[in-house]
Amino acid sequence: MIAVFSIFTVVISLMINRMDSKFTEIGKKFESATTQRNQLSKQISDAYKRLSLQLVAIDTKLSMDLFAKGVSFQEQEKAVQKAVDSQTSNEEIS
Repeated sequence: MIAVFSIFTVVISLMINRMDSKFTEIGKKFESATTQRNQLSKQISDAYKRLSLQLVAIDTKLSMDLFAKGVSFQEQEKAVQKAVDSQTSNEEIS
């Protein structure tokens, strides 16, 4: 009876160790996936910031060039709003 109990205990112990190693493996994979997700999120955020800065620089240069040619900022704003409205109506039609 004691031998059966001992074998049963050893089998249970081996099963627990095996499950523990599986859970550890799953945990490492999850940690790796989380790290990759965080890295991608940071890369996307950095790219968005760079693009935003580039757009501001382009917009500023264009505005200054147009102003130098005698186009007032109010006229520029009206033209931009007209272009945005036109684009919006084209998207709604599609």
